[in-house]
Amino acid sequence: MLEQIFEYLQKEGFVPERTGNRIRFKYQMFTIVVFGEENDENFLNITLPGIFDVNEDNRIDALEALNFVNDNTKLVKLYIYDNEVWVGVEQLLDSTPNFGDIVPRTLNVLVDGRERFYKALKEL
Repeated sequence: MLEQIFEYLQKEGFVPERTGNRIRFKYQMFTIVVFGEENDENFLNITLPGIFDVNEDNRIDALEALNFVNDNTKLVKLYIYDNEVWVGVEQLLDSTPNFGDIVPRTLNVLVDGRERFYKALKEL
């Protein structure tokens, strides 16, 4: 699956870099990471990492904002990893996925999730 995504990204003009079970590429000035799953070829995890630094002073606000976004947005999953907020989309694919449909929508969902997080954070 990762090889198929890599080829799709190249074909669409992105410059993906593959390291092990990860692919990194730039989209609208963001670094996007695609994680492969060795034991589940049909599992797709695309993330927008590190959109917000979390510390003791803002952790509760970050958790409330990401919980709000998770509860009110389709597909997106925000979480704290290594004291940063990450935006992810996890999907199960069939054996013949159409990345031309999946990847653009997923990228839009990631960016929208980021914007919704910042908006929710401001409204706290």
